[in-house]
Amino acid sequence: MSCVSGNFLNGTFCSNSCPAGKYGNSAQNLCSSCHSLCSSCFGPTNSDCNACNPGYTKIGNLCTINCLPNQYVDNSSPPSCKNCDTSCATCNSSAINSCLSCAGPSLFLDVSVCKTKCPNGKYKNTSNQTCSVCHPNCALCDGQDLNQCSGCNNGFYLEGTSCSAGCPPGKYPNTTGNICSVCNSKCSLCTGSSENECQECKNSYFLKGTSCVVSTSCGIGFYANTSNNKCDSCHPTCLNCDGPTNLSCTACGGPLYLDTVLKKCTAVCPPMTQPGTNVCIPFSCHSNCLTCSGPNANQCSTCSPGRYQDNTSCPLCPANCATCQSAAICLTCQGTNNFYQNTCVGNCPDTTYSVNLAGVKTC
Repeated sequence: MSCVSGNFLNGTFCSNSCPAGKYGNSAQNLCSSCHSLCSSCFGPTNSDCNACNPGYTKIGNLCTINCLPNQYVDNSSPPSCKNCDTSCATCNSSAINSCLSCAGPSLFLDVSVCKTKCPNGKYKNTSNQTCSVCHPNCALCDGQDLNQCSGCNNGFYLEGTSCSAGCPPGKYPNTTGNICSVCNSKCSLCTGSSENECQECKNSYFLKGTSCVVSTSCGIGFYANTSNNKCDSCHPTCLNCDGPTNLSCTACGGPLYLDTVLKKCTAVCPPMTQPGTNVCIPFSCHSNCLTCSGPNANQCSTCSPGRYQDNTSCPLCPANCATCQSAAICLTCQGTNNFYQNTCVGNCPDTTYSVNLAGVKTC
C-alpha cells in the first residue's frame, strides 16, 4: 500500500501530515519515526529536532542528554554520557587529545590536549587556562608582548626580557643561546667576547685591527686618534707621529731627520741644527761667532763684535779697535782712542794732533 506524492502513509491511512513523534518522509511517502530524543522533528537524527522529549536539552535543532561537566555525549543510540580524560574539564570524546577545557589551574589547553608545560613558542595564559602564542620573536615567554620573552627564535637575541635583531653597545649577538653577551671590557662594539673581536673601543683604548690597545701600543707608523679611538696611520714620511700629516712626526727613519720645531722629517736639517741619529739637534754658536753653521769656533758665518772674519774663524781685532777688517786694519776705535793710519792709538804721534771728524777722534 502506498500514497500519492504529497501524502504520507501512517498505518493504513494516507495523510498530508504526520502525528507527533513522526515526520513526513518524502523519499518513501510515509510517516517515519523521529529520533528517540525528539518529540517532533523534520528528519531521522537527533539533530533534526523541532522539540525534545522530557529530560533532554535542545541546542539549535539538536536534542542531547544533560551530562556532568567532565562528561561528553556519546551519540550512539540511545545517546549516553561518558567520562572525559581526567585532564579535561570538558571534552568531545574520551581521548586525551579531545579536551575543550582543562581540569585544574595547573593544566593548560594546547590544541585539544591539557598540559602542565606549554611547548616552546607558547606561554601559560592563566586568564583562560590555555597555551597562548608568544610574540613572533620569542621562543620562550611569559606573555604575548615583545618585552615578555625568556628565550629567542633564531635571528633574534635576548636582552633583558626582549628579543631583537641586534644588541645594544657593549654586547654582541651570541648565536649560542640566542642572547646578547657582554663584549670584552675594552670594547664598546664587538663580534665576540675575546679581546681580539672588537669593532669599536671604549675611551682610553684605540682600535688596532680588531683589538683595543692603549695609546702606547698602537705601534710604529700609527698614532692614537682620540677623535675616533683608532690607531690610524702616520704620514708616509713619519716613522712615528701624533697626527696624520707630514707636520705631525715624532720620529723619522732611513735618511730623514726630525725637525723638532716643525715636527717634520727632512733630508736637510734647518739652520742652527745639525744631523743626529734621525733627528736635527739644535746648537748654539761659539762665542766668537754672531751667526754660524755649527757650534765650533771654526764654523762662523759672521763674527761677534770686536772680531773679524777669517774664512770661517773670527780672531780678535787688534788692541784698542772696536771693529776691524783684519789683524792690521781697524775700522773703528774703542773709547777715547784715536784713529791713525788704520790703527787705534791712545795718543797721536809727534807731528800730529787729535781732531774730532764727524764724531770720530782722528790724528
